[in-house]
Amino acid sequence: MVTEFLEKCLYLLTPNKYSDEGILQDLLGRTESIMSKFINPFRRELDRNMLTGKTPEEKKDLIIYYLSEFMRVQGGLQDFKEIVVEIPGMFIDLHYQNQKGDITRMNQYQVCRHYLYVLLFNEIQKCCFNFKIPFLNICKELWFPLNVIDLEISLGYEKLLTIPRDSMANRPTTIQKLKEELHQKGFFQLKAVMALPDPAKEKLIWFIHTNELPYQIAMFDLLGFFNFFVKEYGYTKTVTYSKIAEILSVTPRSVRGNVLVLQAYSKEDRARYTSYKYRDQVKNDYHLIK
Repeated sequence: MVTEFLEKCLYLLTPNKYSDEGILQDLLGRTESIMSKFINPFRRELDRNMLTGKTPEEKKDLIIYYLSEFMRVQGGLQDFKEIVVEIPGMFIDLHYQNQKGDITRMNQYQVCRHYLYVLLFNEIQKCCFNFKIPFLNICKELWFPLNVIDLEISLGYEKLLTIPRDSMANRPTTIQKLKEELHQKGFFQLKAVMALPDPAKEKLIWFIHTNELPYQIAMFDLLGFFNFFVKEYGYTKTVTYSKIAEILSVTPRSVRGNVLVLQAYSKEDRARYTSYKYRDQVKNDYHLIK
């Protein structure tokens, strides 16, 4: 078993490291840095380790090991519901609801450390979902305090298991739901979309579905979806942002920020909203499927 990035994450999460300047730079730095240095490598390493387990029991034992290691560095974390997160996955403007007075560097360290803990557990939950490992049962066996993490992934999985197979056969997948939402909003009436053969349209939806919000916004802009909303329905830009947010299940503010940074003169925070970085990629992807 390889644990290089597990150990790096555990070190970063070790309680009372506020005086460690290196840890502060990582935790209070840019989101892209945290994702690339810790979360993404942690996910890949965990998946590789799971694949080395030949039996369900070995895979379960691996998850038990991971949970035990994270419990060791847990420290005094507040309830997850106390964390105020404007954009999921972003380490910007994080704070606890019950914080009073000015937000100090110590406050930022505490809440960012907690949120990193939550995001790493999201990866463990997704891994358990993929390998059919009973995450919640293991947590209960270990007396792991579930209130400190986000249980949406595992609770959704548990709910999925209770649905009768007959109804599951007729249940649309997430990508099907996205396709239906786009169809209702006139997406397939766009000239750039109508010009594609049907197999290419399916690939286009797949690209949109499997990428994050900045990519999605850059692709919608390339295809002229935002202008279509304004001209076809007479929506204001504010209403358009809300309609797009409904399709993608995000906040209108995150849509607005990512739309605005596509303009060279925009004063939006380009570290926070990164759709402009995907301009070339969406062009290449679109031409690739034509």
